[in-house]
Amino acid sequence: MSDVVANTTTACSDEAVIACARKFFTAGHWRETSRTSRTVTFRGRPEIPWYLLVLITLALLAYVVPGVVIYLLCMRNACRFTSIVVKTTSVRGGTDVVVHYPALAEGLARRFVSQLPPLETRPLPRPTVEALPGFQLRLTGSGRA
Repeated sequence: MSDVVANTTTACSDEAVIACARKFFTAGHWRETSRTSRTVTFRGRPEIPWYLLVLITLALLAYVVPGVVIYLLCMRNACRFTSIVVKTTSVRGGTDVVVHYPALAEGLARRFVSQLPPLETRPLPRPTVEALPGFQLRLTGSGRA
Protein backbone atom coordinates (compact mmCIF):
# COMPACT_ATOMS: atom_id res chain seq x y z
CA MET A 1 0.00 0.00 0.00
CA SER A 2 1.04 3.60 -0.34
CA ASP A 3 3.03 5.46 2.27
CA VAL A 4 1.38 8.89 2.48
CA VAL A 5 -2.22 10.16 2.59
CA ALA A 6 -3.63 13.52 1.50
CA ASN A 7 -7.25 14.45 1.94
CA THR A 8 -9.56 17.37 1.29
CA THR A 9 -13.22 18.20 1.03
CA THR A 10 -14.42 19.62 -2.26
CA ALA A 11 -17.64 21.04 -3.67
CA CYS A 12 -17.52 18.66 -6.68
CA SER A 13 -19.53 15.46 -6.95
CA ASP A 14 -17.99 11.97 -6.73
CA GLU A 15 -18.16 11.49 -10.49
CA ALA A 16 -16.54 14.87 -11.18
CA VAL A 17 -13.64 14.14 -8.82
CA ILE A 18 -13.03 10.72 -10.40
CA ALA A 19 -13.15 12.26 -13.90
CA CYS A 20 -10.74 15.00 -12.83
CA ALA A 21 -8.37 12.41 -11.29
CA ARG A 22 -8.42 10.33 -14.48
CA LYS A 23 -7.63 13.38 -16.59
CA PHE A 24 -4.90 14.67 -14.24
CA PHE A 25 -2.97 11.44 -13.60
CA THR A 26 -3.20 9.97 -17.12
CA ALA A 27 -1.72 13.21 -18.46
CA GLY A 28 1.22 12.59 -16.11
CA HIS A 29 1.94 9.15 -17.62
CA TRP A 30 0.17 7.15 -14.90
CA ARG A 31 -1.95 4.27 -16.17
CA GLU A 32 -5.41 3.64 -14.79
CA THR A 33 -5.57 0.05 -13.56
CA SER A 34 -8.93 -0.16 -11.80
CA ARG A 35 -11.97 2.01 -11.32
CA THR A 36 -15.23 1.88 -9.43
CA SER A 37 -17.81 4.60 -8.93
CA ARG A 38 -15.89 6.00 -5.94
CA THR A 39 -12.33 4.68 -6.25
CA VAL A 40 -9.73 4.85 -9.01
CA THR A 41 -6.22 3.37 -8.96
CA PHE A 42 -3.29 4.53 -11.08
CA ARG A 43 -0.04 2.65 -11.55
CA GLY A 44 3.24 4.15 -12.66
CA ARG A 45 6.67 5.40 -11.69
CA PRO A 46 7.18 8.66 -9.83
CA GLU A 47 9.71 11.12 -11.19
CA ILE A 48 13.24 10.53 -9.96
CA PRO A 49 14.62 13.49 -7.98
CA TRP A 50 17.50 15.30 -9.69
CA TYR A 51 19.72 15.13 -6.61
CA LEU A 52 19.55 11.33 -6.68
CA LEU A 53 20.74 11.27 -10.29
CA VAL A 54 23.60 13.65 -9.46
CA LEU A 55 24.59 11.55 -6.44
CA ILE A 56 24.71 8.34 -8.46
CA THR A 57 26.67 10.01 -11.26
CA LEU A 58 29.25 11.40 -8.82
CA ALA A 59 29.54 8.05 -7.07
CA LEU A 60 30.09 6.27 -10.39
CA LEU A 61 32.71 8.83 -11.44
CA ALA A 62 34.53 8.51 -8.12
CA TYR A 63 34.55 4.76 -8.11
CA VAL A 64 32.29 2.05 -9.47
CA VAL A 65 31.53 0.29 -6.17
CA PRO A 66 29.90 3.29 -4.39
CA GLY A 67 27.88 4.03 -7.51
CA VAL A 68 26.58 0.48 -7.70
CA VAL A 69 25.78 0.45 -3.96
CA ILE A 70 23.85 3.74 -4.17
CA TYR A 71 22.07 2.49 -7.27
CA LEU A 72 21.00 -0.71 -5.54
CA LEU A 73 19.89 1.05 -2.35
CA CYS A 74 18.20 4.16 -3.72
CA MET A 75 17.50 3.98 -7.43
CA ARG A 76 16.01 0.52 -7.45
CA ASN A 77 13.39 1.58 -4.91
CA ALA A 78 12.72 4.84 -6.76
CA CYS A 79 12.15 3.11 -10.10
CA ARG A 80 9.60 0.58 -8.86
CA PHE A 81 6.05 0.74 -10.08
CA THR A 82 3.79 2.19 -7.42
CA SER A 83 0.12 3.00 -7.09
CA ILE A 84 -1.84 6.16 -6.47
CA VAL A 85 -5.35 5.52 -5.15
CA VAL A 86 -8.06 8.22 -5.18
CA LYS A 87 -11.10 7.50 -3.00
CA THR A 88 -14.21 9.65 -2.72
CA THR A 89 -17.00 9.72 -0.16
CA SER A 90 -20.12 11.85 -0.32
CA VAL A 91 -20.54 14.32 2.51
CA ARG A 92 -23.09 17.02 3.10
CA GLY A 93 -22.68 19.63 0.39
CA GLY A 94 -19.73 18.03 -1.39
CA THR A 95 -17.24 15.18 -1.50
CA ASP A 96 -14.46 14.02 0.80
CA VAL A 97 -11.39 13.06 -1.28
CA VAL A 98 -8.57 10.83 0.05
CA VAL A 99 -5.43 10.23 -2.03
CA HIS A 100 -2.97 7.44 -1.09
CA TYR A 101 0.40 7.88 -2.78
CA PRO A 102 4.09 6.95 -2.38
CA ALA A 103 6.48 9.48 -0.84
CA LEU A 104 8.23 10.20 -4.18
CA ALA A 105 4.91 11.23 -5.79
CA GLU A 106 4.04 13.78 -3.10
CA GLY A 107 4.32 16.80 -5.39
CA LEU A 108 2.00 15.24 -7.96
CA ALA A 109 -0.63 14.26 -5.40
CA ARG A 110 -0.50 17.65 -3.66
CA ARG A 111 -0.98 19.41 -7.00
CA PHE A 112 -4.06 17.29 -7.70
CA VAL A 113 -5.56 18.00 -4.27
CA SER A 114 -4.86 21.74 -4.61
CA GLN A 115 -6.65 21.87 -7.99
CA LEU A 116 -9.93 20.70 -6.52
CA PRO A 117 -12.29 23.53 -5.57
CA PRO A 118 -12.67 23.75 -1.79
CA LEU A 119 -15.96 23.19 -0.06
CA GLU A 120 -17.36 26.59 0.77
CA THR A 121 -18.52 26.72 4.33
CA ARG A 122 -20.89 29.38 5.44
CA PRO A 123 -20.19 30.93 8.81
CA LEU A 124 -22.69 30.02 11.48
CA PRO A 125 -25.11 32.81 12.38
CA ARG A 126 -24.02 34.79 15.37
CA PRO A 127 -26.18 34.01 18.36
CA THR A 128 -28.21 36.94 19.56
CA VAL A 129 -29.89 37.47 22.85
CA GLU A 130 -33.11 39.34 22.61
CA ALA A 131 -35.02 40.39 25.68
CA LEU A 132 -38.69 39.65 25.64
CA PRO A 133 -40.90 42.53 26.70
CA GLY A 134 -41.44 42.53 30.44
CA PHE A 135 -38.45 40.31 31.24
CA GLN A 136 -35.11 41.41 32.57
CA LEU A 137 -31.88 39.68 31.46
CA ARG A 138 -29.46 38.86 34.22
CA LEU A 139 -26.23 37.02 34.40
CA THR A 140 -26.16 34.24 36.91
CA GLY A 141 -23.13 32.85 38.61
CA SER A 142 -21.64 32.12 41.98
CA GLY A 143 -20.63 35.72 42.56
CA ARG A 144 -17.52 34.58 44.40
CA ALA A 145 -14.11 35.69 43.29
